Amino acid sequence: MRTRSQTNTYSPIDFIEASKCWNSNKRRIKNTTTYEYVCGAACSSKVGQFCQKRPIKDSRHCIIHAKTI
Repeated sequence: MRTRSQTNTYSPIDFIEASKCWNSNKRRIKNTTTYEYVCGAACSSKVGQFCQKRPIKDSRHCIIHAKTI
């Protein structure tokens, strides 16, 4: 019979990676501790860059990328 002290422990959480993932679709508002969501779609004109515009209402993308996706 296995007791609680003998059960497997949880794997460690990589908080740096978790923070990067959480911030991937957000932008920090200047001089505050609040965030706002951004479009985050890949920009075709900038390789490796992501769109930083605000998404339109009831959508995950900005007005430019909502038309193309």
